[in-house]
Amino acid sequence: MVSLRQQSFLTSSVEKTLVTVCRLVCSCKLLSAWITVAITVERLIAVVHPLKVATLSTTRRARLVIVSLTLLCLILAAFPLWTVGSAPFEGVPTCVKLEQTSYKSWLIVVVVVLTLTLPCSVLIVCTVVIVFFLSRSHHFRTEASLCRILSRILS
Repeated sequence: MVSLRQQSFLTSSVEKTLVTVCRLVCSCKLLSAWITVAITVERLIAVVHPLKVATLSTTRRARLVIVSLTLLCLILAAFPLWTVGSAPFEGVPTCVKLEQTSYKSWLIVVVVVLTLTLPCSVLIVCTVVIVFFLSRSHHFRTEASLCRILSRILS
């Protein structure tokens, strides 16, 4: 049997773990969007500068970008560490916002602008540029192969 003291410790331990998980989830949402942007920019460089990609896109630079993005996202997303906690809802501990007004302000600035709007805009622009360069290179290859075929026929 579990004593009352042990049960209280277990409940307290589970609640502390839940609070930590809630805070980490709120803080790490920002990073995934920006890692996707970094990968897209790297692909853009590979398409636009295919001969320079080996010198421009190195493992060292990739690590530097990932570490920089992680630090920036942790700094920007640190606010929920103080405003998100755990409270019982129908007898079950759940994640809640402790300071509603300040959390809403943070939500608008960081989540809406820095997690949704800005990364989406960058992804759309990069994708349009990639599609443009790929279609242009396809057009040049098609013309080049037509010229080769015509030169073979005429010679």
